[in-house]
Amino acid sequence: MPRRIHLRPYLTNHELHERYRSAHDPVERRHRQFVWLLARGLTTTAIARVTGHSAYWIGQIARRYNAGGRRRSVTAADARESSAPH
Repeated sequence: MPRRIHLRPYLTNHELHERYRSAHDPVERRHRQFVWLLARGLTTTAIARVTGHSAYWIGQIARRYNAGGRRRSVTAADARESSAPH
């Protein structure tokens, strides 16, 4: 049975959609699309089928979103920057 990932309710579906549509970087845009589709109730398998990415990778992006909070981006570059020593 396909897994459903539950997102923390940092943003509404509408806000997630707006962030997805307004993203200029193609990687960030794709990651935001994953989060928006998960928030709409799609499974990782369904999203993988539509986007061509693996269900595992979509789950990793969802984990970043859940761990990061409302203002956090979900890109790997942002995750690396925030963990770098200052």
